[in-house]
Amino acid sequence: MKDHGHHDPTAAAHERRALELLIIRCQLGERDALDQLVVDWHPSVFRYVASFVHEPREIDEIGQNVWLGVLRGLPRLKERASFAPWLFGIARRSAFDWMRQRYRRAPEEPWPERAEVADVSDEVGAEDEGFDPNLFARGLASLAPLEREVVLLHYFESLPIEKIGEAIGAPPGTVKSRLHRARRKLRTSFE
Repeated sequence: MKDHGHHDPTAAAHERRALELLIIRCQLGERDALDQLVVDWHPSVFRYVASFVHEPREIDEIGQNVWLGVLRGLPRLKERASFAPWLFGIARRSAFDWMRQRYRRAPEEPWPERAEVADVSDEVGAEDEGFDPNLFARGLASLAPLEREVVLLHYFESLPIEKIGEAIGAPPGTVKSRLHRARRKLRTSFE
């Protein structure tokens, strides 16, 4: 469903309409539509949650909570065009709730500051000459969680600054400064 590499406005408009139609079908209770929504968006949710949590079992658990939240909230989603920020907002709250609960249960364990990043070789232009996906993954993992999340949402999910702000509950200026700081750190780590 999502092809982040194209910049064709006609194709992008077609994708938006297809997503809105899929959401309407989900809201009408079509099981196949919900299955397709999960298939289309679960890798993005997984990658986003993995930016906060590094244990695959924990990522899966949080992912299940995200999809339960989507299932509960989808009938009330009015702005279908805002699905992506709405979804990542649910994912963010689910990940932060999980981290708060973990912190309360085991205060002697450090709160995860740096998450392992899943293998990105299939995700990010690995076919580009000179691109080292492992170096990129290490650079991404070195970012603070709040910086890493804006990089993932902007570059991996192609969300504009305003939609990222909507997803994370921050004004556009904050998103821009986190993105700028993350770019600077990534540039330094690649030199």
